Amino acid sequence: MTGMPAFGPTHQDEEIWNIVGFVRRLPEISAEDFRTMETQLRKSSEHEKSSEHLAKGFPRDIEASILVTMHLSSRFESNLDKILTQAGPIPASFAKTAKVLNQAEFILPRPSVI
Repeated sequence: MTGMPAFGPTHQDEEIWNIVGFVRRLPEISAEDFRTMETQLRKSSEHEKSSEHLAKGFPRDIEASILVTMHLSSRFESNLDKILTQAGPIPASFAKTAKVLNQAEFILPRPSVI
């Protein structure tokens, strides 16, 4: 998301309304709270970069599945599958019950309630 988001088919209604709600609350947010949010966003961005770096490091013909263990909140939509798939040669998908493990594939945890 950029400072000037493009609305319409690029964002879901819920995401647009979250932005509207945030902008409406901006006058009420203290400088300390804003710095806290800024720090959390920076950490999230660093996490995304490390995930991309991880994905680039695997060869396309690796003879194993890569199981990723980490907590993903169900409160937010995760794009980790798309990030990893776009960053490297190995596709990524979220785990499903009774999923067959394939060679050269990232298997991600399903989001869970915090």
